[in-house]
Amino acid sequence: MPGDNLNDIGMVIVIPAFLEKDYIEHCLQSLINADVTATKVGVIVVVNSSEEASEEIVAEQEELYRQVSDFAVENSSRQIIIAPLKLFNIKRKHFGVGYARKAGMDQAVLKLYDSGRLNGAIVSLDADSTVASNYFKKLDAYFDDDDNSGCSIRFEHPLEGSLMPELYDAMAQYELHMRYYKLALSETGFPYAFHTVGSSFALRATQYVRAGGMPSKQAGEDFYLIQKVVQMGGYGELNATCVYPSARPSARVPFGTGPSVRRMVEDKSEYTTYNPEAFNDIKKLFDISEFLYKVSLSVLDVYIASMPERLKDFLIQNDFLNEVVALSKNCASQKVFNRRFFELFNAFKVVKYLNYAHGTRLQKIPIARAARLLLDEINAEIPEFADTKTLLKVFREIENI
Repeated sequence: MPGDNLNDIGMVIVIPAFLEKDYIEHCLQSLINADVTATKVGVIVVVNSSEEASEEIVAEQEELYRQVSDFAVENSSRQIIIAPLKLFNIKRKHFGVGYARKAGMDQAVLKLYDSGRLNGAIVSLDADSTVASNYFKKLDAYFDDDDNSGCSIRFEHPLEGSLMPELYDAMAQYELHMRYYKLALSETGFPYAFHTVGSSFALRATQYVRAGGMPSKQAGEDFYLIQKVVQMGGYGELNATCVYPSARPSARVPFGTGPSVRRMVEDKSEYTTYNPEAFNDIKKLFDISEFLYKVSLSVLDVYIASMPERLKDFLIQNDFLNEVVALSKNCASQKVFNRRFFELFNAFKVVKYLNYAHGTRLQKIPIARAARLLLDEINAEIPEFADTKTLLKVFREIENI
């Protein structure tokens, strides 16, 4: 059992660590250097390895475990206790960051329960990330409000440094895509537009349990968990502190930041993203959603007929009209229907439609172009001749308001 000294803790940071010997101490040192609060913090570092791992990888993970253990002995304090969790010989079908994050978070629940603090926060962080000095203070303040159940934490990838310039250019494009996507989705009226980044979110242990825990996926596990939690209510954004993920490329997961950066650098390509027209389609549906309560199928047909052709086709093919009628019958009030409509057309369905639209009638466009089009739509100021990094800074400022 990791961290037998994790007693009386009120918050747990969970960090998966696979082939991270060059990064993990920077991450842990940033936590040690952060301003402490009255809340005792546990840091569970999950050092994992597959049953199919080569001898070299197993040896490297053994060394990583020793590295974290030594760091824990030298740097743990009364307020921050580092506890490595060794998780080797994982079955191939389970092995991945999702399983590691799940194992760490499950242990966090047990430790918070033992401490009588099941309402305490579980915080997700990555081994190649560092944190701002006010990290613990702002997390403490956020969860001091009983109405807050979880949050996406502000993040910023480095835009310059000691790596190849192409890496920072690619990273700027991908982060711009993430911020473009969130803002475009928010502009549709979707109430659950949040970043879902594994290195920068937190939730109460009670909410983690209610959501059924972390799915053990090889990638996208954060997206699935957060979508469940946001629909429970009380989920928000914490922009008063910041996580700084690495800009490095990666091939350890099938999709996400690392693989996208790697592909852009290898292919010398620019990142393409969803056309703003697809988000405008969704907005047209969301704008009339409250009028769909208790409507007949014939009236609903009239509403849907006014939608863009590609959206109309998608809704019909996915039996959305019958789903809305059935939802109406099961909602006792307009208020309940308004909330549950976005459980029906949720974040998963948004992505499904975006992919459908771009697989039929729309084409993805370069992220810089998409970002400019969106900024024009919301009448935001764009510096003349703005490059990708400048556009990214504009989006960062918009989110930080």
